[in-house]
Amino acid sequence: MARKSTGGGFVTMTKSFEEDMADCSLAEIGLMSLLITSKATTPVGTVYRRHEWSELPGSSADTVSKLLEGLEAKGKIVRDHHEILIRSWVRHRCFSTPNFLKACKYTLEVQMRAPLLRVVVGTELLRKDIASIEPAPSTRGSKDAAGRVFTKGRNAHYEALELIWEELTGQKLPAAETITGSLTEPNPTMLDQLMGTRDFEHALPELENRNWVCVEPSLAVAIREKLHGPNVKPIRGTRTAT
Repeated sequence: MARKSTGGGFVTMTKSFEEDMADCSLAEIGLMSLLITSKATTPVGTVYRRHEWSELPGSSADTVSKLLEGLEAKGKIVRDHHEILIRSWVRHRCFSTPNFLKACKYTLEVQMRAPLLRVVVGTELLRKDIASIEPAPSTRGSKDAAGRVFTKGRNAHYEALELIWEELTGQKLPAAETITGSLTEPNPTMLDQLMGTRDFEHALPELENRNWVCVEPSLAVAIREKLHGPNVKPIRGTRTAT
C-alpha cells in the first residue's frame, strides 16, 4: 500500500519541545526534529525510516539505528519494523484542532495496521479532555446534557474523537462529560474498549517487552492493574515517557 505524503506547508515546533527532549542528546534532538518536520509524516504522526538520514554528513545507517533506539528507550517514539510513530504528535497537533484529529482517520483506516502503534495511539487519545471544553452557543445544532444548543466547541471535539475511536476500537464513545483525560483515573469505558480489541491482545507482549515505556506512566499503571490486579509489581528501570 502506497503511503501518502502530507504535502507542502510547514510544521511548527511546540513550545514544550525543548522541555520534552531535555533527557535526549543533541543528536537525538536533531533526528527527532527531522521526524517531526518531514513532509512524509502522516496526520497521525507516523513516518517510515528514510535512507537519506544515513547519508547526512557525519551519519551512517548504524548511527541512525542507535539514535532511534535511544529515542524509543526514552519513550519519544515507537517503532514497528521501519514504521515510526511520534508518540506526542496526536496530542500536540490534533487535540486542539478537531479537523486535524479527523484527518488521522485515513492513516488509521488504510495505512497503520501494526497493533502496537494503533494501541499506543489509543492510549494517547485517552488523554484528551472533552468534559472541560465549553459548548459554544449557537442558534443551530444539537443540545448538550444541560439543554444548551451548540454546533462548535465540545461537540466538534467529541465528534472528531469518536470518529477516530471507532476506527481503533469499533466502539462508540461514552458521554462527553465523562471524558476528562485523567491520567490516574482514565475513563473506565474507554479503557475497557481499548483493552478489548484484538490489537491490544497482539500488542500486549510488545508493551511488556518494552517495559511500557511507550505509554504514559500513570496510564500504564491503570492498564496493568486491569490486567493483574491492584497489587501489580512496579515496572523496573527508568521511565521517561510523557
